[in-house]
Parts: sequence; structure tokens; C-alpha cells
Amino acid sequence: MNSEEKHIRNLKIVALAKEGRLFEDIAEIFNLTGREVRVILRNCCDNYHELIKEIKKAEKEKFIKTCLLKVEEFARQSGRTPKLIELREFLQTNDMFVLQSCQKHVLQLGFKFLNKHTKEELLNYLRKMSAELGRTPTKKDIAAAKKISYSIYFRFFGSLRKAQEAAGLVPNKSGVSVTTPRKRNPKYSDEQLINHLRELASQLGRIPMAKEVNASGKVTGETYRNRFGSFSKALKAAGLDPNKVSVSVTPLQQRNPKYSDEQLINNLRKLASQLGRIPMSKEVNAPGKGTRQTYYNRFGSFSKALEAAGLNSEK
Repeated sequence: MNSEEKHIRNLKIVALAKEGRLFEDIAEIFNLTGREVRVILRNCCDNYHELIKEIKKAEKEKFIKTCLLKVEEFARQSGRTPKLIELREFLQTNDMFVLQSCQKHVLQLGFKFLNKHTKEELLNYLRKMSAELGRTPTKKDIAAAKKISYSIYFRFFGSLRKAQEAAGLVPNKSGVSVTTPRKRNPKYSDEQLINHLRELASQLGRIPMAKEVNASGKVTGETYRNRFGSFSKALKAAGLDPNKVSVSVTPLQQRNPKYSDEQLINNLRKLASQLGRIPMSKEVNAPGKGTRQTYYNRFGSFSKALEAAGLNSEK
């Protein structure tokens, strides 16, 4: 091909490109590669970049049309609108504009989603994930789990945030607040949780911190936040002022004590007689005799329990 023929060919290529023909179509007409077509256009067009934008736009429109036909066929065979995760695999694209356009198209044709999950199942999934993570799950968390597409929350609730709120979760940096659902079948009752706080306060001789609740190994500070709304509210429910340093605790256990004061005092006196000396707090943890925590709860401290038994630790 001489220079004049090349020049004419190049003019034809430019003309086709300006008409909105795609690279692959032009390349096929002139038996060229897509790269060769781009080089010709770059050398022959003053407005090359604008032309490329138009061609790319046309290519995308053609791609969408092709996808629409494929997805429409999928919908007719399955009798439903495909999920986004299915469309990604089926069309081999992550372009959300393309995926959503395809979904919208088949929905307009009358195909519906076959909902695998109910609203309550979706909310319970969020609650379960929040308990595992110790915070409100994000879109990334849901996507990483690969069990439920986060897009289903948009479809059911309008947004992920609204779904979180419907699940009783409060999106924030510190964690979550789960109310009604977790109270239906809690591992610990409110009274047990309150008693645990009071016991811990008795041991420490002051208001416990959330990290000390975690260290106790029984329940976590998150449990209190989930049940009472915040750790401070849990302290107040236990009759513990978060602003005070020292504390005097009268546990709920005293309402229906397992041991009377007299039984506890007699246990101390008997143990002192067996040991031949005043017992230490760690020595009272015998089965059926009450624990040192029982003495702390009943008398305020182990020293006061000894005094009540007539055992003066200073003698």
C-alpha cells in the first residue's frame, strides 16, 4: 500500500470513528489491530482525545446492549431477576452502572426477585455479625463474609444504615447497641449482670471499668452496652455511680441469701478452730461453706466478717 492509499484509508478510519463506530469494527473492516487503529487516529485527528471518549462511550453502550440481551435470556430461563453477585459472574464485569442497568431492565420486563431471605432473617444476620465483630458490621464486612450480598439490604430497607437501625444497631466507632432481640433469650439475666458488677465493685473497692469486666472472664463490657445501652447506664442500674471512686455495695443476692449471717459467722469460727488461727479470705472457698465473695457481699469486706465472728485480725 503506497502513501496515497494509506492516506485515503486513514481518512476513512477517521470518518468511521467520527460516526461512532467501535475500534473492533473499524479494525475488522481494514484488517488492522485495535492498537493500529488508535495510532492512526492519534496521528490524524486534532481532537483525538474527544474522539476516543466518544468511541469509548459508544463501546460501553454496545456492551450494555449485549449484556441486556444476555440477562434477559437468563431471566426468561430462570423466571426471576438475577442477583448482583450472579450478574458479576455471568457478565464478567464489576461495573455497577452496567449491573444495575441490567437488573433494572429485567425488573421492568416484569421479572421479580425470588427472595431467599426474609426481613427478620436479614436483621438477625446483622445482629449475629455485630456480636461476632463486637461492633456494627459495615458494607465491607458483609461483602467479605460472602454469605449475603449487602445490596439486598438496600433492596429491602432502602440503605444499609436503615437496616442497621431496624436491627437495633447504632453505627458508630465504639460499637453497637442491641436491644430487644438479644433480650429474648439472653445468656445472663439483667439481675445476674447487675450482681456481677456489684461483686466486682466489692472486690476492687471501687467502681469497675469496662476493661476490668472484660478481664474478669465472665461477661464483657460489650454485653453491658448491648443490654443497657452503655456501660455507664449498666453501672447506674447496679446502683453504682460512675462518677464516684469508692463504693459501698449491697448486692441483689441479699434479697434471698443462700446462707444466713449466723451460718456464715459459724463457718468462720469453725474454720478458725480447725486452722488454729484466723483464716484468710482465700481459705473460705470450701464447697457448701460460701465463698469469700459471699462474705464481701454480706458484710462489706472480709475483715468486717471476721469482726462479726469475734475474730479480730489484729490480735
